[in-house]
Amino acid sequence: MLTKEDLRELIDHQAEPAVSIYLPTGPTHPEAEQARIRYKNLLREVRDNLHKLYTDREIGPVFAELERLSYEAFWNYQRRGLAVFASPGFLRYFKLGQKVPSLHVVADNFHTKPLIKILQMNRRFLLLALSEKRARLFEGDSEGLTERRAEEIPSSLQQAVGLWEQEPFRWGSFTATGMMPQASDLSKLWEAYKVEYIKAIDRELTKRLAGDRIPLVLACVEELYGLYRKSSEYPWLVEGGYVKGNPDHMGEEELHRKVWQIVEPLFQKRRARLIEEFSSKLGTGLAGQGLKEVARAAVEGRVSDLLLRDGQRIWGVLDRTTGKVFIGEEEPNPVDADLLDEVAEVTLIKGGDVWVLPKEGFPLNEHAVGAIYRW
Repeated sequence: MLTKEDLRELIDHQAEPAVSIYLPTGPTHPEAEQARIRYKNLLREVRDNLHKLYTDREIGPVFAELERLSYEAFWNYQRRGLAVFASPGFLRYFKLGQKVPSLHVVADNFHTKPLIKILQMNRRFLLLALSEKRARLFEGDSEGLTERRAEEIPSSLQQAVGLWEQEPFRWGSFTATGMMPQASDLSKLWEAYKVEYIKAIDRELTKRLAGDRIPLVLACVEELYGLYRKSSEYPWLVEGGYVKGNPDHMGEEELHRKVWQIVEPLFQKRRARLIEEFSSKLGTGLAGQGLKEVARAAVEGRVSDLLLRDGQRIWGVLDRTTGKVFIGEEEPNPVDADLLDEVAEVTLIKGGDVWVLPKEGFPLNEHAVGAIYRW
Protein backbone atom coordinates (compact mmCIF):
# COMPACT_ATOMS: atom_id res chain seq x y z
CA MET A 1 0.00 0.00 0.00
CA LEU A 2 1.21 3.48 -0.86
CA THR A 3 2.22 5.53 2.19
CA LYS A 4 3.53 9.02 2.83
CA GLU A 5 6.96 7.54 3.47
CA ASP A 6 6.90 6.04 -0.02
CA LEU A 7 6.05 9.45 -1.48
CA ARG A 8 8.88 11.09 0.46
CA GLU A 9 11.34 8.48 -0.80
CA LEU A 10 10.34 9.10 -4.42
CA ILE A 11 10.55 12.87 -4.11
CA ASP A 12 13.87 12.80 -2.26
CA HIS A 13 15.43 10.39 -4.74
CA GLN A 14 17.67 12.34 -7.09
CA ALA A 15 19.05 10.43 -10.07
CA GLU A 16 18.99 10.98 -13.79
CA PRO A 17 17.34 9.81 -15.93
CA ALA A 18 14.21 9.23 -13.83
CA VAL A 19 11.31 7.40 -15.49
CA SER A 20 7.76 7.40 -14.13
CA ILE A 21 5.08 5.13 -15.63
CA TYR A 22 1.39 4.94 -14.75
CA LEU A 23 -1.11 2.57 -16.31
CA PRO A 24 -4.55 1.13 -15.55
CA THR A 25 -4.67 -2.56 -14.70
CA GLY A 26 -7.24 -4.97 -13.27
CA PRO A 27 -7.57 -8.13 -11.20
CA THR A 28 -8.88 -10.39 -13.96
CA HIS A 29 -6.61 -12.29 -16.34
CA PRO A 30 -7.75 -10.40 -19.49
CA GLU A 31 -7.19 -7.04 -17.76
CA ALA A 32 -3.78 -8.11 -16.49
CA GLU A 33 -2.75 -9.36 -19.95
CA GLN A 34 -3.86 -6.09 -21.54
CA ALA A 35 -1.83 -4.18 -18.94
CA ARG A 36 1.26 -6.31 -19.65
CA ILE A 37 1.00 -5.55 -23.37
CA ARG A 38 0.39 -1.86 -22.62
CA TYR A 39 3.47 -1.79 -20.42
CA LYS A 40 5.63 -3.25 -23.21
CA ASN A 41 4.31 -0.61 -25.61
CA LEU A 42 5.02 2.13 -23.08
CA LEU A 43 8.58 0.87 -22.72
CA ARG A 44 9.11 1.42 -26.44
CA GLU A 45 7.84 4.98 -26.10
CA VAL A 46 10.02 5.52 -23.03
CA ARG A 47 13.09 4.28 -24.90
CA ASP A 48 12.38 6.69 -27.78
CA ASN A 49 12.03 9.60 -25.36
CA LEU A 50 15.19 8.64 -23.48
CA HIS A 51 17.16 8.58 -26.75
CA LYS A 52 16.20 12.21 -27.34
CA LEU A 53 17.92 13.28 -24.11
CA TYR A 54 20.49 10.66 -23.11
CA THR A 55 23.18 8.39 -24.54
CA ASP A 56 22.89 4.60 -24.79
CA ARG A 57 25.30 4.31 -21.88
CA GLU A 58 23.02 6.45 -19.70
CA ILE A 59 19.85 4.68 -20.86
CA GLY A 60 21.06 1.11 -20.29
CA PRO A 61 20.97 0.99 -16.45
CA VAL A 62 17.49 2.54 -16.11
CA PHE A 63 16.04 0.36 -18.87
CA ALA A 64 17.45 -2.72 -17.19
CA GLU A 65 15.36 -1.82 -14.12
CA LEU A 66 12.19 -1.30 -16.14
CA GLU A 67 12.56 -4.62 -17.94
CA ARG A 68 12.64 -6.46 -14.61
CA LEU A 69 8.83 -6.16 -14.59
CA SER A 70 8.36 -7.64 -18.05
CA TYR A 71 8.17 -11.23 -16.84
CA GLU A 72 4.68 -12.71 -17.08
CA ALA A 73 4.33 -13.82 -13.45
CA PHE A 74 4.48 -10.20 -12.25
CA TRP A 75 1.19 -9.48 -14.05
CA ASN A 76 -0.72 -12.44 -12.65
CA TYR A 77 -1.96 -10.43 -9.67
CA GLN A 78 -2.81 -6.79 -10.25
CA ARG A 79 -5.12 -4.25 -8.72
CA ARG A 80 -6.78 -1.25 -10.42
CA GLY A 81 -3.66 0.69 -11.30
CA LEU A 82 0.13 0.45 -11.41
CA ALA A 83 2.82 3.08 -10.85
CA VAL A 84 6.46 2.32 -11.71
CA PHE A 85 9.50 4.48 -10.90
CA ALA A 86 12.96 3.68 -12.20
CA SER A 87 16.40 5.25 -12.39
CA PRO A 88 19.86 3.66 -12.59
CA GLY A 89 20.02 1.05 -9.81
CA PHE A 90 16.57 2.01 -8.47
CA LEU A 91 13.14 0.44 -9.03
CA ARG A 92 9.91 0.94 -7.09
CA TYR A 93 6.41 -0.07 -8.11
CA PHE A 94 3.02 0.28 -6.44
CA LYS A 95 -0.09 -1.73 -7.21
CA LEU A 96 -2.79 0.86 -6.66
CA GLY A 97 -6.37 0.48 -5.51
CA GLN A 98 -7.40 3.32 -7.83
CA LYS A 99 -7.47 3.55 -11.60
CA VAL A 100 -4.85 5.84 -13.12
CA PRO A 101 -4.56 7.03 -16.72
CA SER A 102 -1.81 5.66 -18.93
CA LEU A 103 1.15 8.04 -18.68
CA HIS A 104 4.95 8.08 -18.79
CA VAL A 105 7.35 10.88 -17.91
CA VAL A 106 11.11 11.11 -18.46
CA ALA A 107 12.78 13.80 -16.34
CA ASP A 108 15.48 14.44 -13.73
CA ASN A 109 13.07 13.50 -10.91
CA PHE A 110 10.00 11.32 -10.48
CA HIS A 111 6.51 12.47 -11.46
CA THR A 112 4.46 11.89 -8.29
CA LYS A 113 1.44 14.15 -8.83
CA PRO A 114 -1.01 11.27 -9.59
CA LEU A 115 -0.18 9.76 -6.21
CA ILE A 116 -1.37 12.82 -4.28
CA LYS A 117 -5.07 12.14 -4.82
CA ILE A 118 -4.59 8.57 -3.61
CA LEU A 119 -3.10 9.87 -0.35
CA GLN A 120 -5.93 12.29 0.36
CA MET A 121 -7.80 11.74 3.60
CA ASN A 122 -11.38 12.04 2.34
CA ARG A 123 -12.38 8.50 1.44
CA ARG A 124 -9.55 6.10 2.17
CA PHE A 125 -9.85 3.26 4.66
CA LEU A 126 -8.57 -0.23 5.44
CA LEU A 127 -10.64 -3.34 6.00
CA LEU A 128 -9.15 -6.32 7.82
CA ALA A 129 -11.20 -9.43 7.05
CA LEU A 130 -10.22 -11.71 9.91
CA SER A 131 -11.02 -15.33 10.65
CA GLU A 132 -9.07 -18.19 12.18
CA LYS A 133 -8.47 -19.64 8.72
CA ARG A 134 -7.17 -16.50 7.03
CA ALA A 135 -6.50 -12.79 7.30
CA ARG A 136 -7.03 -10.49 4.31
CA LEU A 137 -6.25 -6.80 4.11
CA PHE A 138 -8.29 -4.58 1.78
CA GLU A 139 -7.76 -0.99 0.79
CA GLY A 140 -11.07 0.74 0.17
CA ASP A 141 -12.77 3.92 -0.91
CA SER A 142 -16.27 4.91 -1.96
CA GLU A 143 -15.90 2.92 -5.20
CA GLY A 144 -14.98 -0.48 -3.81
CA LEU A 145 -12.38 -2.72 -2.20
CA THR A 146 -9.06 -3.94 -3.50
CA GLU A 147 -7.30 -6.78 -1.72
CA ARG A 148 -3.73 -6.04 -0.81
CA ARG A 149 -1.33 -8.94 -0.79
CA ALA A 150 0.40 -8.16 2.46
CA GLU A 151 3.21 -10.64 2.92
CA GLU A 152 4.20 -8.85 6.10
CA ILE A 153 1.04 -9.89 7.99
CA PRO A 154 0.22 -13.52 8.87
CA SER A 155 -2.21 -15.03 6.39
CA SER A 156 -3.74 -17.39 8.95
CA LEU A 157 -3.66 -18.37 12.61
CA GLN A 158 -1.50 -21.38 11.74
CA GLN A 159 1.10 -19.22 10.03
CA ALA A 160 1.21 -16.83 12.96
CA VAL A 161 1.93 -19.37 15.66
CA GLY A 162 3.25 -22.39 13.74
CA LEU A 163 0.52 -24.76 14.88
CA TRP A 164 1.88 -27.52 12.71
CA GLU A 165 4.89 -27.64 15.05
CA GLN A 166 2.84 -27.75 18.24
CA GLU A 167 2.79 -31.30 19.62
CA PRO A 168 -0.66 -31.22 21.26
CA PHE A 169 -2.28 -30.59 17.89
CA ARG A 170 -0.60 -33.32 15.84
CA TRP A 171 -2.68 -36.33 14.93
CA GLY A 172 -2.96 -38.46 18.05
CA SER A 173 0.19 -36.99 19.55
CA PHE A 174 1.02 -36.76 23.24
CA THR A 175 2.76 -34.10 25.28
CA ALA A 176 6.32 -34.42 26.53
CA THR A 177 4.98 -36.14 29.66
CA GLY A 178 3.33 -38.82 27.55
CA MET A 179 -0.17 -37.66 28.57
CA MET A 180 -2.76 -35.99 26.44
CA PRO A 181 -3.36 -32.38 27.62
CA GLN A 182 -6.54 -31.55 29.46
CA ALA A 183 -9.33 -29.90 27.48
CA SER A 184 -9.12 -26.80 29.67
CA ASP A 185 -5.39 -26.50 28.94
CA LEU A 186 -6.01 -26.84 25.22
CA SER A 187 -8.69 -24.16 25.41
CA LYS A 188 -6.29 -21.76 27.15
CA LEU A 189 -3.54 -22.56 24.66
CA TRP A 190 -5.87 -21.99 21.73
CA GLU A 191 -6.97 -18.65 23.21
CA ALA A 192 -3.31 -17.62 23.64
CA TYR A 193 -2.65 -18.52 20.02
CA LYS A 194 -5.52 -16.31 18.86
CA VAL A 195 -4.10 -13.38 20.83
CA GLU A 196 -0.64 -13.92 19.30
CA TYR A 197 -2.21 -14.14 15.85
CA ILE A 198 -3.98 -10.81 16.37
CA LYS A 199 -0.92 -9.13 17.87
CA ALA A 200 1.26 -10.25 14.96
CA ILE A 201 -1.17 -8.68 12.47
CA ASP A 202 -1.66 -5.52 14.47
CA ARG A 203 2.08 -5.08 15.01
CA GLU A 204 2.78 -4.98 11.28
CA LEU A 205 -0.18 -2.72 10.47
CA THR A 206 0.85 -0.28 13.19
CA LYS A 207 4.49 -0.27 12.09
CA ARG A 208 3.72 0.33 8.43
CA LEU A 209 0.55 2.39 8.35
CA ALA A 210 -0.17 4.19 11.64
CA GLY A 211 1.64 7.32 10.46
CA ASP A 212 -0.80 7.72 7.58
CA ARG A 213 -3.82 7.98 9.89
CA ILE A 214 -5.95 5.60 7.80
CA PRO A 215 -9.04 4.28 9.61
CA LEU A 216 -9.12 0.51 10.02
CA VAL A 217 -12.37 -1.46 10.17
CA LEU A 218 -12.60 -5.12 11.14
CA ALA A 219 -14.77 -7.80 9.57
CA CYS A 220 -14.92 -10.78 11.90
CA VAL A 221 -16.96 -12.67 14.46
CA GLU A 222 -17.64 -11.04 17.83
CA GLU A 223 -15.00 -13.04 19.71
CA LEU A 224 -12.15 -11.95 17.42
CA TYR A 225 -13.37 -8.36 17.45
CA GLY A 226 -13.21 -8.30 21.24
CA LEU A 227 -9.72 -9.80 21.27
CA TYR A 228 -8.50 -7.39 18.61
CA ARG A 229 -9.84 -4.32 20.39
CA LYS A 230 -8.21 -5.41 23.63
CA SER A 231 -4.83 -6.14 22.02
CA SER A 232 -4.58 -3.51 19.28
CA GLU A 233 -2.16 -0.60 19.34
CA TYR A 234 -3.23 0.70 15.93
CA PRO A 235 -4.30 4.28 16.72
CA TRP A 236 -6.93 4.61 13.99
CA LEU A 237 -8.95 1.48 14.67
CA VAL A 238 -12.62 2.36 14.21
CA GLU A 239 -14.38 2.07 17.53
CA GLY A 240 -17.97 0.98 17.97
CA GLY A 241 -18.50 -0.52 14.55
CA TYR A 242 -17.37 -3.57 12.62
CA VAL A 243 -18.65 -5.89 9.93
CA LYS A 244 -20.20 -8.72 11.94
CA GLY A 245 -19.86 -12.33 10.89
CA ASN A 246 -17.31 -14.58 9.27
CA PRO A 247 -15.87 -12.62 6.30
CA ASP A 248 -14.90 -15.88 4.60
CA HIS A 249 -18.60 -16.29 3.80
CA MET A 250 -18.96 -12.81 2.26
CA GLY A 251 -18.05 -11.59 -1.23
CA GLU A 252 -16.19 -8.33 -1.80
CA GLU A 253 -19.32 -6.46 -2.85
CA GLU A 254 -21.11 -7.42 0.36
CA LEU A 255 -18.07 -6.54 2.45
CA HIS A 256 -17.79 -3.14 0.77
CA ARG A 257 -21.47 -2.36 1.17
CA LYS A 258 -21.35 -3.17 4.88
CA VAL A 259 -18.07 -1.40 5.63
CA TRP A 260 -19.11 1.72 3.70
CA GLN A 261 -22.20 1.99 5.92
CA ILE A 262 -19.76 2.24 8.84
CA VAL A 263 -17.11 4.59 7.42
CA GLU A 264 -19.18 7.03 5.36
CA PRO A 265 -20.75 8.69 8.44
CA LEU A 266 -17.28 8.82 10.02
CA PHE A 267 -15.85 10.64 7.01
CA GLN A 268 -18.77 13.09 7.10
CA LYS A 269 -18.19 13.76 10.80
CA ARG A 270 -14.45 14.19 10.30
CA ARG A 271 -15.05 16.66 7.51
CA ALA A 272 -17.55 18.60 9.61
CA ARG A 273 -15.11 18.71 12.57
CA LEU A 274 -12.31 19.81 10.25
CA ILE A 275 -14.35 22.70 8.84
CA GLU A 276 -15.46 23.68 12.34
CA GLU A 277 -11.87 23.66 13.61
CA PHE A 278 -10.69 25.68 10.62
CA SER A 279 -13.43 28.27 11.02
CA SER A 280 -12.80 28.63 14.77
CA LYS A 281 -9.04 29.09 14.29
CA LEU A 282 -9.24 31.49 11.37
CA GLY A 283 -8.07 34.90 12.57
CA THR A 284 -6.11 33.47 15.51
CA GLY A 285 -2.90 32.73 13.61
CA LEU A 286 -3.54 28.97 13.77
CA ALA A 287 -5.31 28.84 10.40
CA GLY A 288 -4.92 30.68 7.14
CA GLN A 289 -6.39 31.10 3.69
CA GLY A 290 -5.19 32.13 0.27
CA LEU A 291 -2.55 30.48 -1.87
CA LYS A 292 0.38 32.77 -1.08
CA GLU A 293 0.02 32.51 2.70
CA VAL A 294 -0.69 28.78 2.78
CA ALA A 295 2.12 27.92 0.34
CA ARG A 296 4.65 29.68 2.55
CA ALA A 297 3.32 27.91 5.65
CA ALA A 298 3.45 24.53 3.87
CA VAL A 299 7.10 24.97 2.91
CA GLU A 300 7.86 25.93 6.54
CA GLY A 301 6.22 22.69 7.70
CA ARG A 302 3.48 24.48 9.61
CA VAL A 303 0.45 22.95 7.83
CA SER A 304 -1.21 20.08 9.66
CA ASP A 305 -4.34 19.98 7.46
CA LEU A 306 -4.65 21.41 3.96
CA LEU A 307 -8.13 22.17 2.61
CA LEU A 308 -8.53 22.33 -1.18
CA ARG A 309 -11.61 23.14 -3.22
CA ASP A 310 -12.41 20.20 -5.51
CA GLY A 311 -11.96 20.85 -9.22
CA GLN A 312 -9.93 24.05 -8.78
CA ARG A 313 -6.62 24.63 -10.58
CA ILE A 314 -4.19 27.53 -10.35
CA TRP A 315 -1.19 27.47 -12.68
CA GLY A 316 2.21 28.84 -11.83
CA VAL A 317 5.52 28.07 -10.12
CA LEU A 318 6.23 27.34 -6.44
CA ASP A 319 9.66 28.08 -4.97
CA ARG A 320 10.06 25.17 -2.54
CA THR A 321 12.86 26.93 -0.70
CA THR A 322 11.05 30.15 0.20
CA GLY A 323 7.40 29.21 -0.35
CA LYS A 324 6.94 32.09 -2.77
CA VAL A 325 4.45 31.49 -5.57
CA PHE A 326 4.46 32.96 -9.05
CA ILE A 327 0.94 32.77 -10.44
CA GLY A 328 0.71 32.28 -14.19
CA GLU A 329 -2.01 32.76 -16.78
CA GLU A 330 -5.26 30.81 -17.01
CA GLU A 331 -3.67 28.60 -19.66
CA PRO A 332 -0.41 27.02 -18.45
CA ASN A 333 2.91 27.43 -20.19
CA PRO A 334 5.52 24.61 -20.24
CA VAL A 335 7.14 25.61 -16.92
CA ASP A 336 3.87 25.95 -15.01
CA ALA A 337 2.45 23.37 -12.61
CA ASP A 338 -0.84 23.20 -10.74
CA LEU A 339 0.06 25.19 -7.64
CA LEU A 340 -2.58 23.45 -5.54
CA ASP A 341 -0.98 20.10 -6.39
CA GLU A 342 2.42 21.56 -5.55
CA VAL A 343 1.28 22.76 -2.12
CA ALA A 344 -0.48 19.43 -1.49
CA GLU A 345 2.71 17.52 -2.30
CA VAL A 346 4.78 19.70 0.04
CA THR A 347 2.19 19.27 2.79
CA LEU A 348 2.30 15.48 2.50
CA ILE A 349 6.10 15.45 2.49
CA LYS A 350 6.12 17.52 5.67
CA GLY A 351 3.73 15.08 7.39
CA GLY A 352 0.46 16.97 6.96
CA ASP A 353 -2.88 15.74 5.60
CA VAL A 354 -4.66 16.87 2.46
CA TRP A 355 -8.43 17.17 2.20
CA VAL A 356 -10.15 17.86 -1.12
CA LEU A 357 -13.60 19.14 -0.25
CA PRO A 358 -16.63 19.61 -2.52
CA LYS A 359 -17.51 23.11 -3.66
CA GLU A 360 -20.81 22.86 -1.79
CA GLY A 361 -20.06 23.65 1.83
CA PHE A 362 -16.44 24.65 1.21
CA PRO A 363 -15.58 27.04 4.07
CA LEU A 364 -13.90 29.67 1.86
CA ASN A 365 -15.81 31.81 -0.60
CA GLU A 366 -13.00 33.69 -2.32
CA HIS A 367 -10.12 31.26 -1.95
CA ALA A 368 -9.44 27.76 -3.26
CA VAL A 369 -7.15 26.81 -0.39
CA GLY A 370 -7.07 27.05 3.39
CA ALA A 371 -5.04 25.39 6.10
CA ILE A 372 -4.90 24.58 9.80
CA TYR A 373 -1.46 25.27 11.25
CA ARG A 374 0.61 23.39 13.78
CA TRP A 375 1.83 26.68 15.24
